[in-house]
Amino acid sequence: MFRKVTDYWDKQADAIDNACQRLSPMSESARLQAIDEMQRAIERHFAVLDDSLAAQTCWIMVEDLYKSVTVSTYWNENLRLYIAATAGRYSALLSARGITFNFVINNEFEPTTFGMLGPIEVFGRWFNAAGFVYICPQQLARDRMAVDGHPPDAYEQQFQRYAAEGVHAAGRAVAQCHEESRHFVYFDADATTESLEQALSRHGQPGHVVAYRDAPPWPGTTSSVWPPPGIRWPGDGS
Repeated sequence: MFRKVTDYWDKQADAIDNACQRLSPMSESARLQAIDEMQRAIERHFAVLDDSLAAQTCWIMVEDLYKSVTVSTYWNENLRLYIAATAGRYSALLSARGITFNFVINNEFEPTTFGMLGPIEVFGRWFNAAGFVYICPQQLARDRMAVDGHPPDAYEQQFQRYAAEGVHAAGRAVAQCHEESRHFVYFDADATTESLEQALSRHGQPGHVVAYRDAPPWPGTTSSVWPPPGIRWPGDGS
């Protein structure tokens, strides 16, 4: 059990990658026991946090997950298990407190099949394991391209034909998350004011923490946060 709950995801310490390396040589029974112990540790950490600290910790967690996934070079079962046992468990506990986290990312990526590999193929796996619905207009546009028979390497040539459909589908997904009070990460690599408006619309509303990142996921960068009424935030004077 780490001293601080944020240590489970600390990007500067490569916490996630190091944990997966420790899990790798274990037998299946030992690995499952380690995962169970991690979940119980997260529960113990969470139990001593008030709502404000619980929300702040979730923000730190999601920031570290995003900075980690952008430099990740693999996905495997150990990684899924670790993220689910730590971040996924934490997200579920936050939901049980009646707090929903919406993380909105406006970062440009190279609009090619290779450049969009992370946002389309990888990010969703990480954030889904962490208990978040992952919503990306470009991914949804690509999914529609596939339905129409376009191969993955046609992304750059075909994207503009499907961009508006992707934004519309993302808006529907956001509306469903709002209705069901589900955590989500909204990632847009080709954002406009209109495409971001709905994803950001719950800021200041009870029970919803909304964060917005338009800075690249580099060390030392962070996102803006709108906490709901009753949630204290560092620097807000409360």
